[in-house]
Amino acid sequence: MAILGGGAEPDPGRLFAIGGEMTGARRAGRNGVKVGFEKPLEEPKEAALLDLEHLRRQCLGDQSLADELLREFHAQSLMLAGRLAEGDAAAVAPGDLAHRLRGAALAVGAWRVARAAEAVEAIARTGGKGPSVEMSRAVSNLVEAVLRTAEEIGRVQP
Repeated sequence: MAILGGGAEPDPGRLFAIGGEMTGARRAGRNGVKVGFEKPLEEPKEAALLDLEHLRRQCLGDQSLADELLREFHAQSLMLAGRLAEGDAAAVAPGDLAHRLRGAALAVGAWRVARAAEAVEAIARTGGKGPSVEMSRAVSNLVEAVLRTAEEIGRVQP
């Protein structure tokens, strides 16, 4: 880990976290004071449904916060997956719903949901707004990832 500071420009491929425990990015405080550490985002190649160690780091070890975030993610992901499965594109485009899911999934370490949501976003960006076989498959994969992750949350949640 390198101590950063001195006016370094942020690397858009990295995120910042206090103390270098979590993912990091370059960040300098006032007058060039060193305020952070750098550590690349390390997503496992074979992602577990839920990376509890990642969530623990995100919450700085606060278990009650981790539990609350999991409850919120559980409720939000099921609601958004339901809207995607019902084809609720009239209210919000599938890419927008997937974007919300992806951000929430990255925060709690639900890597499979994040990857599946990213696929829906990519199809939506390339013009896949209407019904298509490709979009249907991607949405189906995302809904399945959400349901499997929700089951896992049910197992680990107190």
